Amino acid sequence: MWGLWLAVPGAERSRADYWISAHRDQLDFQIDIPSDTTDYHLVQSAPSVSNWGITGLVLGVQGTQTWTSGDVLSRQNMQFYRVFSRDVMHPLDSDGDGIDDVYELRRPLLLNPLAPDDADADGDGDGLSNREEYQLGSDPEAEDSDLDGVTDGAEVHEHGTDPLRADTDGDGLPDGWEIGNGFDPLSDGGATYGLVAHWTFDEGSGAVAANTVSTNWPGLLRNMGEGNWVAGRNGGALEFDGLSEYVGVDQT
Repeated sequence: MWGLWLAVPGAERSRADYWISAHRDQLDFQIDIPSDTTDYHLVQSAPSVSNWGITGLVLGVQGTQTWTSGDVLSRQNMQFYRVFSRDVMHPLDSDGDGIDDVYELRRPLLLNPLAPDDADADGDGDGLSNREEYQLGSDPEAEDSDLDGVTDGAEVHEHGTDPLRADTDGDGLPDGWEIGNGFDPLSDGGATYGLVAHWTFDEGSGAVAANTVSTNWPGLLRNMGEGNWVAGRNGGALEFDGLSEYVGVDQT
């Protein structure tokens, strides 16, 4: 004998369109979950109509899918089942590990919404636990979420930089380049201290090197041509002959 309850109070919405079947040849229990991309589904089971426990969670998808209990059932091993659905935008944390169900369901190779211990694991080996990655918004399956050349763990625990911003201080230089070349990835180059001019030489062509801080004091290329624009270590650059070539700035 098997039973399925669908009426659940509160934010949990009952569904009347689940199909259930007991396969006596397999001695298990199956629930066909309807096509649905806005909800996820929690399957609960109990040997009686009380003391329900979560047996499985299923993320809603386009198209019908089947959940199988895997239990060995018999008349001496009676089991009741019920299913309720919940909006993916308002998920629960069924295993109490600090990571919501939907986040875990969307990363099945890394996380299990019914296994709390996986929150403390470091799936990508970047020095941050899966729980920390969830809280920060970084990618738990990539060691360098912002591709700046510094692992997420090193950014958070060593340098204090943002693992989601390749250029934390916004000075035009990636965090990894600044760290690797002895610069401060948390300094904006002086803009917050009243810096009035900054020439990056990133134009790539022309006779003017723009001041990135303001429209005042543009740099004017002297005795130089298009061939002086070259690729730099980060972005563009100017190549000087060390004799007569220079960038002049009006002092008025």
